[in-house]
Amino acid sequence: MKYLFFLTCTVVLLATTCTQAQLTTAILTYKDGKQLIGLGKIRASGKIKFKKTKKDKAQNYSFDSITRATVYEPYGMVHYVRRKVSGTGNYAIVELVKQGKVTLYRTYDRSYRTMRSEPDQFGNGFVMSGSAPIKNYYVQKEGEPAITHFGSNQLFSKNFKKTAAAYFEDCPVLVQKIQDKVYRKRDLKAILTFYIDECAVDTE
Repeated sequence: MKYLFFLTCTVVLLATTCTQAQLTTAILTYKDGKQLIGLGKIRASGKIKFKKTKKDKAQNYSFDSITRATVYEPYGMVHYVRRKVSGTGNYAIVELVKQGKVTLYRTYDRSYRTMRSEPDQFGNGFVMSGSAPIKNYYVQKEGEPAITHFGSNQLFSKNFKKTAAAYFEDCPVLVQKIQDKVYRKRDLKAILTFYIDECAVDTE
C-alpha cells in the first residue's frame, strides 16, 4: 500500500515537472511597441526563455529590452512586467493581476510544505505532506515610482494590517474596515476596488 502511494506521488510529480518545463505560447512586447510571438516561459532568474518556433533554439531575453512578457500559464494568459520594489532599491518580475488607479501585482516563489492528517482504509491516521506556492502581493498607485509589498500567503508574513493602514491612510473609512477585519489580506482586489470607488482622487 505504501509502495503504491509512493509510486502515485512520483508519477504526479514527474508529470508536473514535465509540464512546467515546456515552453508555451508567449508574446514579448518591446519598448517601441514591436511584438515577438513564439514559445516561452519565465525562468527563475527573471529572464524569459523564448524561441519563435519549436524548431528554433531557445534564447534568454531580459526585461532590459522588453516592457512586458505575456505567457500562457495553466490558469490563463499572464502579463509579466518588471517593477522597482519600494524601500529596497531592487526590482522584481511580477504578474499583473488587476490594473487601474491602484494596480495589483503578485509573484509565485518557491513552495512551502503543507501537512494534514487523513485516515487510511483501515481507519489508521497518517500524515500526508505536499507543497503550495508562496504568493507575494504588491500594489502601486498611479504616479508612484515603485510597488509596495503587501505580504504573502505564508503563515509568518509581514503585518498586513499595519502595512495596509499606512498605505491607505488617505482613506480612513477603508483603514477602519481593515482594522475591523471586514477586509483581510485575501480581499486585496475588493480593497483596491473600494479605495478607487470611495477615496481615489481624480487628478485629470
